[in-house]
Amino acid sequence: MDEIERIEQDAHHFALTSNPPIHKVEIRLIDFDWLVNRAKDEEKQAKRVQELEKEVIRLHGSRDALTKRLEEKNQRYKQALEFYADEKSYTEKVNDEWGAATAILVDRGSKARKELKGVEG
Repeated sequence: MDEIERIEQDAHHFALTSNPPIHKVEIRLIDFDWLVNRAKDEEKQAKRVQELEKEVIRLHGSRDALTKRLEEKNQRYKQALEFYADEKSYTEKVNDEWGAATAILVDRGSKARKELKGVEG
């Protein structure tokens, strides 16, 4: 049942339940047009609300995906910073193709460049 039918039904119900019952309800055309227009506006607003609810759900999904990507990127940055902040990276010897060297000398900034490339690219 659409809004116009509901209004007509309500008016009919009111007419029959009045004391004494009203068997004929007269309404000015301008008032009827106003009621019809309000009903149409309400239907448009209900559709718009549904559209906006769908958009909110879509935006929440986008936000959640972005948050996840940012958290992952933040974790990679943290790991790179921890490597450079760790004093052992400057003192402990590791073996590379040239022999024993510190982890920092072997890395030569590659961890930082890798993460910065992701930022720039």
